[in-house]
Amino acid sequence: KKVLELVGKLSKPIVIFTAFRPDNDLVTEALIEAGYDVVQVNGSTKKALRPQIWRDFQRARFDVAVVQTKTGGTGVDLWRANNALVYSMTHSYRDWDQAKARLDNRSKGRASEFFVLCSKNTIDEELFDLVIVKKFNTERTLKHLKEGTKSWPRSPLPPPPKPQRQ
Repeated sequence: KKVLELVGKLSKPIVIFTAFRPDNDLVTEALIEAGYDVVQVNGSTKKALRPQIWRDFQRARFDVAVVQTKTGGTGVDLWRANNALVYSMTHSYRDWDQAKARLDNRSKGRASEFFVLCSKNTIDEELFDLVIVKKFNTERTLKHLKEGTKSWPRSPLPPPPKPQRQ
C-alpha cells in the first residue's frame, strides 16, 4: 500500500530497489494492476535485454523500474529518475551506496530523493541501522586514510540516526 501511495505522489520515472526476487515480483505485479507502465529487472532478466531496458527507461518509456539491487545496482545509469524507493534491503552498505549512486548525475538540477520502507519492530529497522553504522565506519576510515593520521581517535561511536516514521 505504501509503495502505491508513494508512486502516486512522486514524479516519474521512479526506481524501486528490492533485495529479493519475491519482493521484486510482488511490487511489479501490484504496480501493473494499478495501471503503471513498469519494467522489471532481476537476476532472471536476460543480460542481452538489459541495455535496451536501461535505454528505454532513460527515454521515460516506463513510469517505474523495479530493480533487484544486485542486478541493477552496480554500473547502471538511472539518472533520469529523481526518486527511488528501497522496498527491501540487505545488510550491505556497498549495495546501498551503489543503488544511490545509480541516480546521481552531476548535471542534474537537483539531488535524488530516496525513501526507505522500514516497518516498525521488524528486521527492516535493524538492517537500516546496520547500513548506517557501516556508512559511518566507511567514512571514518576513508577520512583517517586521507588525513594520514597514525592513530585512531578513541571517541565512542555515535548512535545511528533513526529513520523517520510515518
